[in-house]
Amino acid sequence: MGPLLFILYVNNMPRLLNHSRIAIYADDTVIYTSGNTMDEITFKLQTDLNRLLSWLCANKLSINAKKCKSLVISTPQHRTRTEQLRLFVGNNELEQVKVYKYLGVWLDETLNFHHHINVTCSKINKRIGMIKVARKFLDLDTTLLLYKSLVLSVFDYADIIYMHTSLENLNSLQVLQNNFCRIMLRAPRLTPTVHLHNTLKLMILSRRRHFHYCIYVYKCLNGKLPQYLADRLKLQDVQYVHQTRAVTRNDLIIPATHLMITRCAFSYVGPLIWNCLLEQTREAPSVATFKSSYL
Repeated sequence: MGPLLFILYVNNMPRLLNHSRIAIYADDTVIYTSGNTMDEITFKLQTDLNRLLSWLCANKLSINAKKCKSLVISTPQHRTRTEQLRLFVGNNELEQVKVYKYLGVWLDETLNFHHHINVTCSKINKRIGMIKVARKFLDLDTTLLLYKSLVLSVFDYADIIYMHTSLENLNSLQVLQNNFCRIMLRAPRLTPTVHLHNTLKLMILSRRRHFHYCIYVYKCLNGKLPQYLADRLKLQDVQYVHQTRAVTRNDLIIPATHLMITRCAFSYVGPLIWNCLLEQTREAPSVATFKSSYL
């Protein structure tokens, strides 16, 4: 069975769940829910898991219980008093893990992405090492091409997801980019990083993450991403805004929040970043025009 036929075959799975939500990407499936107590979460997940198992059996499909894991995500304050999550696939209890790799991103119990950054830094270090050895045989343009294909792609992957990790983690990534710039230009260690990036015409990683986030919001508002993402963004109704506030036609509503963790949510960060863009940039007719206007 090919990928398309498989997707069509399992397309009804989301309708089975009464208490949880499901994310399906080919044969990678995640069931998730939220609750105030571990008993509540266990009940919701186990009930829907049982329904899913019955459906799979009826459709001649099976789950490899050994590859299934459970992960509890909570705030650091609740982490210390979180109980064990016990879920079963038939007679097999699922292993509860502290980190789990899903679609190339390492998720952890508090979403601090520390493990993901460590893995990313290790991968980039190896690639920088290989290019450093080859640099003596390559010109600058070829080295830059290798950087964009082998290193920059790793920096970029899921960068808007982990962008709210600690400053220490983000600095670890930036140090790697700075070191690579020195390798490419054969520059002394104390050369200012601004000069390095300007010479190579490279954005620093923080600006690049901001750039990617803006593109993401633009695509949501222009129907180029799934509707459930666009539904998290609400346009400001200028008619009801106090006259003393400067609000442009395209401003998004920034939801009120009192928790630091919710200030990392797309529904909060998206409008915050979008409202700071120039109106002519927001009104770009295409993604390509939007990118050019931003840069």
